[in-house]
Amino acid sequence: RIHPVLRIPPDQPVSFVPDRVSAETYVRGATHKSFDRVASQLTEAARGCGQAVGVDVSVERRSGYQPLATDPDLHAIAGEVAGELGIGFEEEEFSAASTDVGDISQRVPSIIIGLPGTNARFHHPDFSVIDEHLAYEFPASYLSVYLQRVLAKTDARG
Repeated sequence: RIHPVLRIPPDQPVSFVPDRVSAETYVRGATHKSFDRVASQLTEAARGCGQAVGVDVSVERRSGYQPLATDPDLHAIAGEVAGELGIGFEEEEFSAASTDVGDISQRVPSIIIGLPGTNARFHHPDFSVIDEHLAYEFPASYLSVYLQRVLAKTDARG
């Protein structure tokens, strides 16, 4: 996934061609390889566009969040607990989430658990709680059972 944002000076009239603009683009990928491929393609596209219209283009690449590496054992436990507590469980092979959990997951087993009770429109003005019990009370019950199960499995491994 790519998420571009074009920035022009705040006092720039829309009827004039600006002297300077910047484009900031997030690139998200499931693997480092896919990230590098898409980031390189974007860099070449920016340079090609600049050359086509006769302007200079400079590119600065910065590291962002690492890809999320979901732990299959933790994920399996999450699904088991969801089934036992009577809620649906959707397993996604890939998540485009951009979060520091991706960084953490490169070092220790990790997952992201999304729980019910909202309309799931995260980062959107229309986000709302649609079931207060599922949004506020149920997560404590779910996480309690989940963490007990994780600890029991960890203790069993020694």
